[in-house]
Amino acid sequence: MRLNLTGKRFGRLIGIRPIGQTKWHEVIWLFKCDCGKKKYIVGKVVKRGDISSCGCLGTETRANNNKIHGASNTRAYRAWHNMKVRCNWKKSKSYKDYGARGITVCNRWRKFSNFLSDMKQPELGMTLERIDNNKSYCSENCRWASRLEQGNNKRNNIVIEHHGEKKTLSQWANTLNLKYSTLRQRLFVYKWSLEDCFIGEKI
Repeated sequence: MRLNLTGKRFGRLIGIRPIGQTKWHEVIWLFKCDCGKKKYIVGKVVKRGDISSCGCLGTETRANNNKIHGASNTRAYRAWHNMKVRCNWKKSKSYKDYGARGITVCNRWRKFSNFLSDMKQPELGMTLERIDNNKSYCSENCRWASRLEQGNNKRNNIVIEHHGEKKTLSQWANTLNLKYSTLRQRLFVYKWSLEDCFIGEKI
């Protein structure tokens, strides 16, 4: 059934008339925005809520964010934005490891001002990390971490216990002053024990 969007409102947009089709036979509509601009958009995209203005809403939101907290171009803001994309945008390459696994952003952090209040601005080189990778984004489960710390906290890390001390394979390689690939080969190809690696008896 063909969509009839004439006179209907979707956010700031009001449907005027259909004007053609895409090569995939999707109906393109002419919309008028509350700001006065007119724009051609695929009707079903507007109907499902993906677009709600001619673009002016995003511009105003960014301007307001910058006016309110003066931090829209900072490392904290980029981390906040990327966090939401990973959890909410299904087309994101990272969505399968976040949103698709049920990782969400807490209600409080839906506003950047709250995120900034809880986390502050990170130091140069620090990135946003979840302490427990199976839990969602919230102040109790997040910290600013270096890329090395982030790498050591990945879900797919190999963790080895030696004399009661647990470290990732990367951390043990650093302790032994070995390349990661060298230690991995000794342990899993040549079947050395970690103790052998410490003693260095086998070459």
